Amino acid sequence: MARTLHAQCATVGLHGTRVEKLEMLAAELGGRTRLFPAIAG
Repeated sequence: MARTLHAQCATVGLHGTRVEKLEMLAAELGGRTRLFPAIAG
């Protein structure tokens, strides 16, 4: 879903517990991304 919205020029928020994966996806998409890491515990 994030890729589709980003392709339509949207700024997307990426949320999850695996920061490495969030960062990889953000790098793949380029700009217009915001990371919101979750703290599991």
